[in-house]
Amino acid sequence: MKNLKRIIILLVFVFLPVICFADTKGCTYQYRVDVGKIAKNVTAAYEIKTNSSGVNYLEITINNIVDGIYVNYSYSAKGVMGNSGNVFPSDTTDGKYTIQQYDIYNVYKYTFKVGGTEYACDSYQKTFSLTVPMYNKFSELFECQYYDVSDYLYCQKWVTTKFNLTEIEVKKRINKQLENAQKSTTTVVSAEDNDKEIQYQRLMKLWKYTLIGLSIGIVVDIILIIFLFIRLKEYLIFDI
Repeated sequence: MKNLKRIIILLVFVFLPVICFADTKGCTYQYRVDVGKIAKNVTAAYEIKTNSSGVNYLEITINNIVDGIYVNYSYSAKGVMGNSGNVFPSDTTDGKYTIQQYDIYNVYKYTFKVGGTEYACDSYQKTFSLTVPMYNKFSELFECQYYDVSDYLYCQKWVTTKFNLTEIEVKKRINKQLENAQKSTTTVVSAEDNDKEIQYQRLMKLWKYTLIGLSIGIVVDIILIIFLFIRLKEYLIFDI
């Protein structure tokens, strides 16, 4: 029995290093560096689309999935069960893989992890995320049809924040924003009108002084002419 235990222990010490080496020989430091360089090019983006039936949906595209790497993706939304999957180069079209999302009433967060296809190297060399917006039903409110409020947060069609507000509360906030915008516009217009009034008053004052100056000059000229005329008359009488 003792001999059997010794044999088992001996076999473990002999074959364990071999097994470990076989499992890790493909996951060298250089391999991880090479995978990391390729992983840097992997990106993801979303696009809002409409199908032939007029239904809106979101298309998430993962780019640059090439030989030697794969992408693990997962997504979830608050109160919604998420999902996940792996994408290999063979699953793509020209290195691109698309996910169609028809739930447009929740904000989803996608997480992407890029790793090498070497089975023994299970570490990821790049991890990044993408937040996908939701359709804002409040954008259909009558208050949101004003041009002045079209860029307000509560009136934007696609948002990355889910509003836990009632329709009445949203209407109040939109009207408040509109009032503030009108006050701001009125203040700017009033300032412009005030500047124009000041300029007008300065112009009238200058014109007033100019008229006074001209009037004084005319009076002086008239007096001088009368004086010269009298002197000329006296000179003529005395000469005669």
